[in-house]
Amino acid sequence: MTGARKASPPLLSADVSRLRARARSTAIQDVLPIRHPEQEHNTAALARPDTPQSQPRLQPQPLKLKRRTFTPPKTKKAARQQRLLRLEKYALIAAAPVVIIVSVRLSAYPLIGEGTVGLYGLCALVLRIPGRVSFWLASMVLVSIGVEFLFFPQTNRPNNTALFVFLLLAIGFVSLVFETRRMDVGNKRSRRR
Repeated sequence: MTGARKASPPLLSADVSRLRARARSTAIQDVLPIRHPEQEHNTAALARPDTPQSQPRLQPQPLKLKRRTFTPPKTKKAARQQRLLRLEKYALIAAAPVVIIVSVRLSAYPLIGEGTVGLYGLCALVLRIPGRVSFWLASMVLVSIGVEFLFFPQTNRPNNTALFVFLLLAIGFVSLVFETRRMDVGNKRSRRR
């Protein structure tokens, strides 16, 4: 029997675990069992002398693919926006006490306070002030309700301030709706090109 195949040696548990680890960590590929020199020597002694000895097969190396990531080119506009965002963060932190004090003062005069919030709403829509600024203002005015409960517990001021919070939240919501519409229109235009 010259065409008889040699029986492959049994795999060791270390070989099986190594094969499983490779199969998990690489793409679909042809995986061959790893043979050890000691194992080759033992199987050569057991093989019949009339069968030709095959050469040991080399294990194929997994492909090392470099993952490409998209990095947008740096422009002057992007750098300017990052500077503005940093500046905006510090400005909002510095303005927090001022907003709280003004909201406490305006709660004594509800018509003036509502008019001020209404003017801010118009400015937010015309100047395209981001909705997150309106939500930040609403949270600062909400903090001022606690201050009013501490200093003016008998008055009706917290109710007026709660109305200001509601109006600012509504303005923030409307601003976000317009922002998302602008983003959708911009995405549709970029797809057409």
